[in-house]
Amino acid sequence: MIATRASRQVIPPLLHPVTNTISSSRDQMLDAASTFYADLYTPDPVDKDAIDSLLNRVIGTSGHDG
Repeated sequence: MIATRASRQVIPPLLHPVTNTISSSRDQMLDAASTFYADLYTPDPVDKDAIDSLLNRVIGTSGHDG
């Protein structure tokens, strides 16, 4: 039981997504994880013209009138 608990507390070093450095200290790993998830859940800008172009092609090739 003690060995199982100890093994859960160890995470391998993380690669920081911005600096591309190996994070091995607790603070560095927290920063790497925080940065990764902040970027993951930040929306990317949308290219409305590209969406319209794709939709027009799909609608134009669907074979439906109207």
